[in-house]
Amino acid sequence: MFAKMLVTFPLLCLGFCLGCASETKLHADGHMPLGKTKVWPFLDGELPMTPALVQGISSEEKLKILGLEAEEEVFMTPVNVYLIEWGERRILIDAGCDAFMGPSAGKLASALKAKGFEPASIDTVLITHMHGDHFGGLIALQEMRLRFPQATVWFHETELAFWANPQLLELCPEAQKTDCRQIQEGLQLLSVSLGEKLKTFSSGQNLLAGIYAIHTPGHTPGHTAFMLESDGEKLLFIGDLIFNLPLQTAFPRAYAVFDFDASTAIHTRLQWMEKAAKEGFWIAGAHLPHPGIGRLEKQSNEKFSFIPIGHK
Repeated sequence: MFAKMLVTFPLLCLGFCLGCASETKLHADGHMPLGKTKVWPFLDGELPMTPALVQGISSEEKLKILGLEAEEEVFMTPVNVYLIEWGERRILIDAGCDAFMGPSAGKLASALKAKGFEPASIDTVLITHMHGDHFGGLIALQEMRLRFPQATVWFHETELAFWANPQLLELCPEAQKTDCRQIQEGLQLLSVSLGEKLKTFSSGQNLLAGIYAIHTPGHTPGHTAFMLESDGEKLLFIGDLIFNLPLQTAFPRAYAVFDFDASTAIHTRLQWMEKAAKEGFWIAGAHLPHPGIGRLEKQSNEKFSFIPIGHK
């Protein structure tokens, strides 16, 4: 399942550190302190991408920024997953790939154990959207069991309804029908496995103390960002709002061929890039250079810099 999606989530990302406005840094053990919480970035692996998957920018400019020579040249993009440790709570933002998307990813379970987190200790998983590299890790495919057996899993109500629609294949563009079918099969498997532990939320809903959902549509109909706030500090988990850092900080209007609504995706991306730069809160992205945490700084009209978090 999800085989074709191996080439559907761009990226090769670069960060340009111009100096950090905050003293917050990653600790030596790898976590980011944010108020009363600890945020742990984990690398689930990498996925192969090609420049041809990105539109809205000239081929010449695109290849120059990526440092590549051809539209079909393959490069790798990271898949980041985040764990919020808040007292006794263990909350995952997305779940990685497991084996759904090939051998170069699916390393989340071993990465968690290496830091002392057993899968059974995860009590909540918040999914940004229904693409295989974000929800695939909920199922341990080899054993056909839930990877996080104690966790309640949350999706935006619009996202779940879209992928569960019996007429889904009629709504999907022709080039995405195989992917849509595979995602729908994955959702059916999850629904059976999770039962009452599969929950939905609405836009702006406070999911847990200090965490609320923000509907950020375009990439998918129910794509969601999650804002974490503790002691006045904020971190926005942006999912795929920015899926290719070097291209989309220089050209935010560049979009992916697998965006369901490209114009909405562009509008949403610009809205939140502007807001993040203006307000100065942290962002964490699924496909930003690992650990994927930093701040945005506006350079000029629709051009930004990414300032990655430093290390102690």
